[in-house]
Amino acid sequence: MVDAPHHAPSERLGPIDYIVIEFPDGKVTGAGFRRIVELSDAARILVLDIEFLTKSADGHVVTTPAHDLGEIDGVDMAFFDGAATYLLDDDDIHEIGDAMSPGSVAVIVIYEELSMISALVAWESEGAVLLAEGPIEVDALVAAIDETEGH
Repeated sequence: MVDAPHHAPSERLGPIDYIVIEFPDGKVTGAGFRRIVELSDAARILVLDIEFLTKSADGHVVTTPAHDLGEIDGVDMAFFDGAATYLLDDDDIHEIGDAMSPGSVAVIVIYEELSMISALVAWESEGAVLLAEGPIEVDALVAAIDETEGH
């Protein structure tokens, strides 16, 4: 578990998480990007950073501006240029690059989950204290569920 940062309710952040999605053979699709825009427009998430990495056939990994991807399935990827804040450091890029297949493109989305903020603020305004928050690895959750199925 990760220690929770202590914020005054007016400074409250929602849970912050990330996803890394690989598009094998560089075949980027647009449906997920349309959904990110919808979630953002509905104030369910706040995109803190969105970055694209490309891995060449020889294994070289580079950060790629969104506009270099052009229009994909009716989505002008240049729209996401403004969301790139370059929070990833060289170690992050190296780790993700190692996991990528040659010839692929990956998108990394760091986002704040806004839908929980009202519940957190309500609890804190009544004296409750957030003790911990953080992401749960999907594989760990599946393993825990599998363990409980026999009980």
